[in-house]
Amino acid sequence: MWTFYTGFWASEGIRCSNAETSEQIRFVQETPIASWQFNHAIHLEGDIVLFQLGEDQICILQVESRKITKITRGKIPLVIKINQSDVVK
Repeated sequence: MWTFYTGFWASEGIRCSNAETSEQIRFVQETPIASWQFNHAIHLEGDIVLFQLGEDQICILQVESRKITKITRGKIPLVIKINQSDVVK
């Protein structure tokens, strides 16, 4: 099971820790000319994290494959989980 932490500063990035294997991964984007903060992280099923990267990029992190994918532009991602039993057919 993975846990995820984001820092206040861009240099802190997003940290991923697996309690079962003691594995730790960190993703950071900071250079002298550009830095993107990882904000508003939401841990989804399947060890996927939805988060805001920088000012207006909504991304997902798939920790097992170590891939970050931009899915849209926007601010402050929101996840709404709907129970299939509540869906009107």
